[in-house]
Amino acid sequence: GACFPFMGGRNYLRGRRGRALESLDIQALEAGKRPASTWVEITGGTALWDASMAWEDDHVEHVYVPVLSEGWKQGEPVGLLLELRPYEQADAQHAEVFRGATYGFRLPGPVRTAYVEAGYPVDEALIVNLNVAPSAHQDSDLQFCFLGVGVMCLGLGLGYWKRRAELAA
Repeated sequence: GACFPFMGGRNYLRGRRGRALESLDIQALEAGKRPASTWVEITGGTALWDASMAWEDDHVEHVYVPVLSEGWKQGEPVGLLLELRPYEQADAQHAEVFRGATYGFRLPGPVRTAYVEAGYPVDEALIVNLNVAPSAHQDSDLQFCFLGVGVMCLGLGLGYWKRRAELAA
């Protein structure tokens, strides 16, 4: 029960932190700059669709695509990885601006290893969920939080009731 309020509250606060859209150039990301907001817009980069990798997690397929600056050279740090669903690829392939939410998640280990072995150091890459605003799920995050508080209160009430019955006997 205690996990629900924690996770819902954490995600709700992340969404609130992303109210302002922050614009960054891909070269700034490659140089190690990190956005203050969880809602970002990245310009100046080209998505390398030939280097995209798919990963299935809990029956949901995720596609990861590196975005590189024009002057990027093999072996230099990758500044941005897009995360999207396969059905979103057609619309995203012609984008010049990449907008979405970043939640600080890590790449799945096999995907990270495959990119590093292919010469794309992605350890410090920012992962952006393409076309997702951080505030998109705030209502459900708040409901998740309240559900957890309700479950905890129910558990405490039942424990109190049981203990009271034991003492009365």
